[in-house]
Amino acid sequence: MKKSYLLIIPALLLSSCQQGKMFSKTSYYFDTFININNKSEQSLKEIDNIFKKYHQYFDNNQSYEGINNIYTINHSDVPVVLDYELYDALKTMDDYIGITNGYFNPLIGNLSSLWKERLSKGQILNEEEINVLLNEMNNSSLIFNDEERTILINGNASLDLGAFAKGYTLYIVNQYMIDNNFNHYLIDAGNSSILLGEKNNAQKYKVGIKYLNNSYIEIKNSSVGTSGIYEQLFEIDNTIYSHIINPFTGDAKPNYDFVVVIDEDPTLTDVFSTVFMNLTIDEIKQYEQLFDIQTLVSKDHQIIYQSSSLEVKTY
Repeated sequence: MKKSYLLIIPALLLSSCQQGKMFSKTSYYFDTFININNKSEQSLKEIDNIFKKYHQYFDNNQSYEGINNIYTINHSDVPVVLDYELYDALKTMDDYIGITNGYFNPLIGNLSSLWKERLSKGQILNEEEINVLLNEMNNSSLIFNDEERTILINGNASLDLGAFAKGYTLYIVNQYMIDNNFNHYLIDAGNSSILLGEKNNAQKYKVGIKYLNNSYIEIKNSSVGTSGIYEQLFEIDNTIYSHIINPFTGDAKPNYDFVVVIDEDPTLTDVFSTVFMNLTIDEIKQYEQLFDIQTLVSKDHQIIYQSSSLEVKTY
């Protein structure tokens, strides 16, 4: 499950009014409030059911009767049989490890959990502790068996899908919207993950950027993924730390204040917005060109990079 320290980064706030009648529902999944807005009232229940199902699948804190989930996998030393939906999700997760050249590594669970625990106490990990957990992660692997539909963690690492779970769930929701010909919708999954259709007149939504002084972007038929430090940063000995961990160095000092990624695929925007926090601008540009995405990068309350096709406006 996407942990709370990734869910409470509201770099984006929806700021425009919708035209025409919209039905709304607010639920609580992935440790955050999910605001669903759609033209179809009946669809609200269906979308809520999708969020509930994948919340349970991705939960790494508890098990649920009748299903095997991330918690089950993390606490098993034998292959775990999964439902089709979760198995497909984890195969996609595995693809992103390669796509990001390992900068997205879901086996970082033990390291990220210890960083979170220490930072909450005003402490940091020492180099020896980091190296032990990095070695544990690097010496572990995921074993998939497509025929049996099983997965096994080979080693002592644990899964943390914080940079994946909400984005993938929104991907499933987006497929539901497409299959049912829904065009007018807005889903705010804790502000770090937003899925937008279009307004009644096919116009774009305005999405305000909270930490950039009355700035906003206009988009439609897209997803917006945001990762940043503002809502859970820790300053220790004049150094800023956050929940975002570099899977190669084990460091908890991201390069930027926040990163925004825009694309049609919510899984991609969720993963890349987190990954980009640890990359150089030149590396971000390479991914941007390769995947035809839009990116905005902020440092010290200023935009230090934005895609040439992305227009940032002010109120």
